[in-house]
Amino acid sequence: MEYSNLLAVISLTHNHPETIEDVLEHCAEYYKRAGVEIYFFDSSDDDQTKDIIEDYRSRGYDNLIHVPLRGNTVEDKLDMVYSGRGLNKVYKYVWPTKDRALVSERVLKEVIEAAKNEYDIIYTDNPVDGKAEYTDPAEFYRDYAAFVTSINLTVYNTTTILKNNTFTEDERYIDIRKNAYSFPQIVVTFEGLADIPEPRIRIVDIYDTGIYMSAKSSTISPHSLVSWKDHWIYVNDSLSEIYDNYKGKVIKEAASLPWILGEVSVLLELKEQGVITQDNLSWVLEGWERISDIPKSVVIAIAKGEYDQCHDLNIIKTDDKLIKLLTRVSNLIKDSDERVDISFDSTMSYIIDMINASKKFDINAKAIIAGSVKDCVEEAQDSLENREKLAECLQRLIVFILLLKE
Repeated sequence: MEYSNLLAVISLTHNHPETIEDVLEHCAEYYKRAGVEIYFFDSSDDDQTKDIIEDYRSRGYDNLIHVPLRGNTVEDKLDMVYSGRGLNKVYKYVWPTKDRALVSERVLKEVIEAAKNEYDIIYTDNPVDGKAEYTDPAEFYRDYAAFVTSINLTVYNTTTILKNNTFTEDERYIDIRKNAYSFPQIVVTFEGLADIPEPRIRIVDIYDTGIYMSAKSSTISPHSLVSWKDHWIYVNDSLSEIYDNYKGKVIKEAASLPWILGEVSVLLELKEQGVITQDNLSWVLEGWERISDIPKSVVIAIAKGEYDQCHDLNIIKTDDKLIKLLTRVSNLIKDSDERVDISFDSTMSYIIDMINASKKFDINAKAIIAGSVKDCVEEAQDSLENREKLAECLQRLIVFILLLKE
């Protein structure tokens, strides 16, 4: 069967034969029907992945192409993607993906239709405010750069974004690649767009189950902290000045995603992996506020092996403004050596109003609870010089609010 040179999908894989098998079980049939060739850039240490692909080819799936790259790094493989090396022919578009990702048949068809219309970038995501097309690179960066980090989502026009295949030689990229090679896709995408007057960017909606991610492989790596803390900041700061207004937003938005550095559970796993330690704590905390809202006091406690979930207010997920305020004050107390001057009058009034409005307690119970709140507030006001005691009082006040809200 002759396959189109419109689009090639490139799967980057390393020692994940079970993931490749899982993915192909879901997509091999409709990728073949769509006439799309899938290249497997395989740096595995054995032939298990190759054998799976050869088995599928023997059953008629000749659109699956195995490219052996034993010993090559993911950076080497991405260089091949952007330069076109390793492909059997020249394609109008290339779509690099991680080995655990695939798109639904619907999304694949929509991408193919978009590829017929000369877009510079085709991006698969949920449209922001329903906007399906962009011509301003800075606006696209603002809305999507935090997720362009996932190489599964971006389809590149090889004659505009990847023109002349110069990524490996272009002097503009050398310093960025040397210092931030964890995110070459950011350089390729946004420097490529910056070079095109009014580039055409198309968003293909992945609503519902547009992208399937195999659960056969892990997502938390020992290298993730250095990648996000150092490389991610560096690569964004190094981009063209047209993106300057949004760099801070993008850096924090991406790195503080729950599965990256936005949840304590990730930091605890990195502690278990020996990535966060007391010995490298100064490096971990350097620039921390640019990548995560988790307080430094929590990071310090994790590094020292002293973290106690029972005293971490940040795990409370709520829209209550007072709880958020008290949590921020508590974090400020723990993270700063400066004295905190606060009045608790409004806090007590807020909780007393909640007590009086509650239908769960009779008048006697309400009086007891109100008295406890008053004592707690007075204790907090008297403890402004005792940081640990003040933090404990704030936690008790939050517990009162949570109980009353049930």
